[in-house]
Amino acid sequence: MIYSLYIPLVVGCLMGMAAPGVARRLAPAAATRLLSAVAVVSAAATTGTLVLLAVGGMIKVAPLFGIGASREALIDGRDGVPWPVGVAGVVMLLVLIMRISLTVSRERRIVKDLNELVDEHRGGLMVLDDPRFYAYAVPVGMGTIIVSTAMLNSLTENERKALLAHERAHLKHRHRLHRTITSLAAATNPLLNRVHREMELQTERWADETAAAQTTRAVTATSLAKAALASTGSPKAALAYVSNHVRDRITALAVPPPISNWNQAVPIAIAGVVISVALLDAVHACATVLALWYP
Repeated sequence: MIYSLYIPLVVGCLMGMAAPGVARRLAPAAATRLLSAVAVVSAAATTGTLVLLAVGGMIKVAPLFGIGASREALIDGRDGVPWPVGVAGVVMLLVLIMRISLTVSRERRIVKDLNELVDEHRGGLMVLDDPRFYAYAVPVGMGTIIVSTAMLNSLTENERKALLAHERAHLKHRHRLHRTITSLAAATNPLLNRVHREMELQTERWADETAAAQTTRAVTATSLAKAALASTGSPKAALAYVSNHVRDRITALAVPPPISNWNQAVPIAIAGVVISVALLDAVHACATVLALWYP
């Protein structure tokens, strides 16, 4: 049990560290889905490992209080988790639960704030008469795009088309959901923060590529550059046109559309299989130990 327990945690962390680099070699749509999958698998590996370590270690402490089987029956080569490791697993699980709870609470506040932002307007386009420069998508309900008259007036017709196509892509492809997945995963394992940051870039690039397909790459890049120079702040968690990685996005638009190199993702897929097999083996071993503890 000892090796199959630690393998998912180690491989999951390595997968999370490698995923951003692999994502850069894929088209943005594929990269976004890959990062979501890696986040889920890595978070599951972290959580599963901590749960099994906590169980495997703490059941060795329980016999001291007259609970379960004798300590000798449990220690006799059937379980390799020392009780101090089990205690550490419990502590880390509590920290994990706290971090996830805080993240969920933050996400709920964000949804509430966004609901108030669009008020009774649900879906479509809101043009606000405002001298400030901003444009963003509010991913609540059917989705709403909010843009100021100052922003629209600063762009040409084709540049406005690119801006609106970008924001519609955010809503259509549910980019906020992908970002939430990686945010929760990062709460589970801080090593996945890089995955979350990469997700922000890839969802923006996905929207940029959609806009470029409806206009041109040059028009989209120009629209983005103009908006970035003039833009003011946007509400937190709204999918703003110029909120993330503007320089990287403009650079990406200066070259032909990316083509996915799926060979780069093969190690990630293998790592996912290794994690799954190791976790199943660890669960089976843990069940065996529990049967001894509570026959």
